[in-house]
Amino acid sequence: MDDELTKIFRRVFATRRFPPNLLKKYGKSHVKGLLLYGPPGCGKTLIARKLSLALKSIEPKKVNGPEIMSKFVGQAEENIRNLFKEAMEDERNLGEDS
Repeated sequence: MDDELTKIFRRVFATRRFPPNLLKKYGKSHVKGLLLYGPPGCGKTLIARKLSLALKSIEPKKVNGPEIMSKFVGQAEENIRNLFKEAMEDERNLGEDS
């Protein structure tokens, strides 16, 4: 688990230590999101919680499939957009500090 967490941390967060102009110069960019998937009990929630603690961040949102799904056309897509609404507002208001 430690090796996997180290790989995830490097890929997702290491670029945050460098100024945007330096990243642009070398053709690199920040990872804008992280999607954890897998069967129950494989450590997805543990990884999310440990990363949020390491980053002194808010508690991650835990979403189950039935909360997103809908029998109405377009409703599932809207539910997914709503999940990211708060993060998008933070990015718009705080920029790189979000």
